[in-house]
Amino acid sequence: MNATLLGIITAVAAVFASSGLWQFILYKAQIHDKKHEVATKADIDDLREIIITKTEHEALVEQIERVERASLSTLHTNLYSLTQKVLRRGAIKAEEIEELDNIYEPYHALGGNGTGTNYYERAKNLPLYTKGDSNGSELHN
Repeated sequence: MNATLLGIITAVAAVFASSGLWQFILYKAQIHDKKHEVATKADIDDLREIIITKTEHEALVEQIERVERASLSTLHTNLYSLTQKVLRRGAIKAEEIEELDNIYEPYHALGGNGTGTNYYERAKNLPLYTKGDSNGSELHN
């Protein structure tokens, strides 16, 4: 190899090995990172609007639990009232069966206890009540 070519190769190798080249590469990487950082910062700002704190979450959970307990209590009262009415009568009307099912389903789903289930099953097993005879009622088994 001649000296000129060797000098050029040495100069190119020195440029690649120099801190200037690495600074250029790092500069390009920082520009890329800043583009990502801006997008990430915007995403975080958007998320901050919808993220709730742990304290807010716990307060919401407590509120939901109170509403569930209140709903369960109301459903139990309605279930008890309707079942007592039909048990006293000794028969259940067709529309009361649907009403009973509409009360019992969410009551049971919310964890209603065996008392409500017991009343529900007893009422559902009653004979069907229909109007028709001289005293105003007729039982169908």
